[in-house]
Amino acid sequence: MTNNFLHSIKIIQENNKFVNAKQALCSLLISKTKKTKTIDIVTDFCNKPNETISVKIKNIINKNNGNAIIAISENDFLTLDKLRKFPSVKDLDFIINSRGELDLTADRKYFNEIKNGIPLVRGRDIGLFSLKENSIINYVSQDFIKKTQKKEYIKCVRIACQQIANIHKDRRVIFAHIPTDYILANSCNFIYITPNKYNIDTYSILGLFNSKTINWLFKLTSTNNHINNYEIDNFPIPINSKFLEQISKKTKKYLETKNDKLLDEIEKLSILAYEL
Repeated sequence: MTNNFLHSIKIIQENNKFVNAKQALCSLLISKTKKTKTIDIVTDFCNKPNETISVKIKNIINKNNGNAIIAISENDFLTLDKLRKFPSVKDLDFIINSRGELDLTADRKYFNEIKNGIPLVRGRDIGLFSLKENSIINYVSQDFIKKTQKKEYIKCVRIACQQIANIHKDRRVIFAHIPTDYILANSCNFIYITPNKYNIDTYSILGLFNSKTINWLFKLTSTNNHINNYEIDNFPIPINSKFLEQISKKTKKYLETKNDKLLDEIEKLSILAYEL
């Protein structure tokens, strides 16, 4: 795009009546006459061919979103710029971002339905802020702990999200509190927080990562049903925000009481923390 002119992008949604294809398509009009300054994007060419979003090149050439072409308004780009000013997960060495330790296929011999082992959490067991009730059906033998390279995390409090979340869901990023002595399947991603000079803890991150802001940010660049660790790596962290302590306290209180009013308070505090 820095050497050629990308005039327009027209997106054809999947399951449309005009194209015999079961997946989304897009058409690009490119010429070699000049450099790109703005791109006109039609996000639903079949149903709304005249609704166009113009995106400036400065909003595309950006390593923080993988140089993705994001079809959003100028106001939304202002929000995105505010979020980009914060360090992200990958910039902070006290945040461990990893995949669940048990491979459901390769480690099949280590778990069964007998309740004399360690509870196994799958992606489908993850709920908003906490695990779904009565969802655990498999238990893992102690032999697995001896072999896994991630045994240190099993004894720690973590948060986890699903590794698969349908691209059409409104709420795709959902993190749950994972108590100690639970094993996570590889259908989960997890976050572990080590001691740090910012006094950021697991509960403040749980509140932030369950915010509508993070869900919105993730959906901007996600192109499939996966939630990858490299995408979580780009989640911003307002490390110096005075609101993080309040988010942590209210998140703990919500886990104890399940008072839904606290969810609105956590959401409002997250907006303040991100200075939106």
